[in-house]
Amino acid sequence: LSESAPALAAAGLTDVHVSWHGAGAAEHDYHTGVAGSFARLVAGVAAARAAGLPVVATTVVTRSNLRSLTPLAALLHQRGVAAWTLALPRVAGAAASHFDRVVPRLALALPFALHALDAARTLGLDAYIDGAPGCLLGPFAARALDGPPRAFAPVCDGCPARARCAGVDAHY
Repeated sequence: LSESAPALAAAGLTDVHVSWHGAGAAEHDYHTGVAGSFARLVAGVAAARAAGLPVVATTVVTRSNLRSLTPLAALLHQRGVAAWTLALPRVAGAAASHFDRVVPRLALALPFALHALDAARTLGLDAYIDGAPGCLLGPFAARALDGPPRAFAPVCDGCPARARCAGVDAHY
């Protein structure tokens, strides 16, 4: 993307979506499994921004990165990212085969995610959350993305937010 951003913008590309896994190189590269991927990501985002392209970032919330979500909000804002989505992992692929190492418990992950959403709001960074039940999001329930319905616990049956709630991953 670093070299091709101007040509892509000239050809009609309207925005760039990236996966941003951590606030630093070690954390991001750990998640991608590719040394140097953070440096390439930062360079690509800078090139996209220089070409006038808005950048949207998605961070899959894992056990390894949840503690750096709030600092990541500041970094994304500093880098000119237009919007950010925090996505709770779907239990498939590597997340399924390494569940205990990858997938955080909601009770552990959501406080960090909510603090990050608050930090993003304070900075003026548009931020959303995907894969979290609305009843656990408090004042950030309006920031929940409408994904495909997943699974609901019996306690969800009487919830007034049920009609617009994505529930949780059925394999969670």
